[in-house]
Amino acid sequence: MLRVVVTNEATVSRVDDDAARRRVMEGHGGRRPVDRWALGLVILTSALFLAQAWSTIGAPFGNSHDGRNAGVWAMGSQSLREDGVIASRLGSHSQLRGTYANHPPLIYVETAVAELLGGSSRAATRAPAWLGSLATVALLVVLLREAGLRWTSSAVAVATIAVTPMFLVYGTMLDTPVTSLPFGVALLVVWQRARRGRRVPPGLAAVLAALAPLAGWQALVVAAVVGTWALFELRRRSGARVVWAALAGGAVVGFVLLGVWLLWAFGGTFQVLVEQLRLRTGQSTLVLGWGTLFQSQWAAVGAMFGLMTVLLAAVGLAFALGKGHIRALALVSLAVTIPYPLVFRTGAAVHDYWNYWFLLPLAVGIGMGCDRLLSILSHRPLITRAVPLAVGTVAVLMTLGLSVRPPAARQVVVQGYGAALAENRTTLPPDQRFAWHAGVIGKPASWLTLATGRPAVAVADADLARVASEHPRDLILVARVGCHDRPFTIPDVTYDFETVAEAAARPPLGFAACSP
Repeated sequence: MLRVVVTNEATVSRVDDDAARRRVMEGHGGRRPVDRWALGLVILTSALFLAQAWSTIGAPFGNSHDGRNAGVWAMGSQSLREDGVIASRLGSHSQLRGTYANHPPLIYVETAVAELLGGSSRAATRAPAWLGSLATVALLVVLLREAGLRWTSSAVAVATIAVTPMFLVYGTMLDTPVTSLPFGVALLVVWQRARRGRRVPPGLAAVLAALAPLAGWQALVVAAVVGTWALFELRRRSGARVVWAALAGGAVVGFVLLGVWLLWAFGGTFQVLVEQLRLRTGQSTLVLGWGTLFQSQWAAVGAMFGLMTVLLAAVGLAFALGKGHIRALALVSLAVTIPYPLVFRTGAAVHDYWNYWFLLPLAVGIGMGCDRLLSILSHRPLITRAVPLAVGTVAVLMTLGLSVRPPAARQVVVQGYGAALAENRTTLPPDQRFAWHAGVIGKPASWLTLATGRPAVAVADADLARVASEHPRDLILVARVGCHDRPFTIPDVTYDFETVAEAAARPPLGFAACSP
């Protein structure tokens, strides 16, 4: 019998490529040492993310996706901390905001814990997002390594997706797509290890499978896929049955807990959630055609990921679907992401971060593509060692470029801070009951409720005169669009508090103010 001892990556590629790499990953040939260059690239990626996001981590919540989403969860955290678990229904109910339980509740708990430990700063409130993003970077590397890819390939894949506008802009946004991704990837790591026959603590498997459905809708799909897979493995009596039982049982527990919480939060009915489902799927008042959906997704993919990144990932995914050791991961990564914008198409059309979870299949595809390239170049170790250095240089340049010339999504977030600054320099009359707002301020405006301690109420232009007659001394936050003739640029929006009478005399008109 010929015995082959694997000593490094170049030998792995020369001897057998896939088969030898699988033996190494499964522990039959000894575990490959950490590639210091690749590890350095992962550390550099995390540092670039923190450096680029530092100014937004502690920024106020304003009139943007970042501020509107964070305001919702921060209100729930405040209610959970001040009113208690029962009165707040685990953060879903607030006296000022009412009930919001359209998404799984773990983000309420995470935010409350972060604020208890880190204080009331915005950086602490956003901690589940930006710390979760750092965890996602590390977990994706571990996942790709468990799938049999080289250190270098794994690091290059993660570095590539971590310098996209999607990750750099929205990796600090407190919302369930961002905070649930690390839970979904962690569960996939456990699943991948179990599939390869590697040791997995059953308790860890059960906890992750139970937490995923409570973290977000996409993570719930991951739990459903992994739990179903585990049931089939149990039926086949393959592998470590206790681990498969833990994964299946944990997923069931998570689904049950989520269902119980939803009924509790909504007062014993799913009707509110059903109405939201109809709205997001284009079956309600907001109807969206498939042509409009694909047009919006083409624009969003190009702006948030870059068409070249998507093309490279698509080529790599095609290779991955033909390779046994990574085929299952590629299929699952596509199954838990592609249907989401197709089903919830109205949400995908109006939220440029809706496809945040596509970071997962992009990482799998780019990692696989890089692995194939390194296999071809395995006889040139100097070139393969230079890959992390080259990618790191590109990552630094791209991050600097995005900082110097921010993408549109970043400009909207920064512009939205103006609403928070206007609130900071204004004190509402003590007898004013509501935080009125008018103009191009999106819903929900929970960030305004959080800042003023009053329910935020939108006022249409036609209602300004009526509100002025009923509340003559009240102030209203007005967002006015500044018209300019610069094409393909974001309209300027200015924010200020005015008396309701002043706003009635000069209605903000919204974007119609710039119509000829």
